Amino acid sequence: MESSASIIIVTYNSAHTISDCILSVVKTLRSQDEVMVIDNNSQDNTLELLARLRPNLPENIHILPQSQNYGFSRGCNIGIKNSSKKYVILLNPDTEVMGEWIQRLTDHFTYYRDTGAVGPLSNSCITTQLISTYIQNWNEFDLNSAQLLEILYKTFNRRSIPTKVLIGFCMALRRDLIDEWGGLDEDIFLGDDDLDLSWRLREKGYWLRLALDVYIDHHRQVSFNTLPKSYSNKLLAESSDVLFEKMRQYYHPKKVPDPRIYFGIGWWQPTILRSKSPEEVFESDLLPCPHEDIIPTVQQLIKGKEIEQAIELLRNSLAIIVNDHRLWFALGTLCLKTNQREEAEFALKNAWSLQFYNGKAAEKLKILLKSSGREEEIDTLFCIKNAMKPTIPNPKSVNQLNCEDSRFLK
Repeated sequence: MESSASIIIVTYNSAHTISDCILSVVKTLRSQDEVMVIDNNSQDNTLELLARLRPNLPENIHILPQSQNYGFSRGCNIGIKNSSKKYVILLNPDTEVMGEWIQRLTDHFTYYRDTGAVGPLSNSCITTQLISTYIQNWNEFDLNSAQLLEILYKTFNRRSIPTKVLIGFCMALRRDLIDEWGGLDEDIFLGDDDLDLSWRLREKGYWLRLALDVYIDHHRQVSFNTLPKSYSNKLLAESSDVLFEKMRQYYHPKKVPDPRIYFGIGWWQPTILRSKSPEEVFESDLLPCPHEDIIPTVQQLIKGKEIEQAIELLRNSLAIIVNDHRLWFALGTLCLKTNQREEAEFALKNAWSLQFYNGKAAEKLKILLKSSGREEEIDTLFCIKNAMKPTIPNPKSVNQLNCEDSRFLK
């Protein structure tokens, strides 16, 4: 199921990390892939280091120096326009990649329908993407020996979970969707590009997925730290305000959804919050009914033989909640009952991926796949030997932890 990828790396004063990043990419790069390194007029020796590496780099790695700092979003767009592969992976220069990361990230677009973006686990990110959320003793493994990757492959093979937001240190995207939108928003100069992409994808009906079988090491904030703090804060505030204004116009006359509920984060702070309270700015009533009332309401609708209304309630609730395996299981069960097999499969896959063990969702999914003559998929999904017992996070508590996180700058 191989498919090609364009890896876009935007650098600015990245001398401390770019060599390790590029060398790690070279070790994992496939012949059908390509790499675009866009340097935003670095003021350190980033370009000098890239020039030293150039003679030993494969031909499918391209270095594109720019005459000025165009910002992260425009830098990404330059790389995207100069590349051509089916998938686009935005990768920060302060990362190190390993194993089959390209193949595994892009495979999730095929495994799960309507996927708009896929991100990996990491050592430094928001709680939902932290590897320690899923494997507590992950740092006992020697990353260079690939022992950690073996554990991930055995424990989480082909398993990705729907999520509310993906942080942009590494994000795989579909080129056809990028072409449809015209790329990243270049008015967002630094920061919040990942929130913007996550929001746009979700509003267009696509899902964000966290690939639990991919790990990428992330050093975090290296380029940010080369800028004066006051200047980087100014750029971040401007980007937040651009995104807020876009969202305000989109939802008008309603208020912008509360980021603590919509994204599961509490650190997004557009400057309007300096003069107004979150309650004045954001809409917190996003669900058709309170979370704890969804299942009882569905049960009442089923009792009244209003199955389609129950399905619609679950769909609308999951568009916001995203990661409640009980709701996905209920949706899958009702879709099976009404012979909506494609949606049933998608819902049951999500329920299974969020449960972290083979429970009722797995059993229903096996029956569905077998009845469709797809026994080989059953073997691939469920026959995992010597898997390590993962940490089983509570999705609700994970979202609460994200709200408490400080801003994770890329």
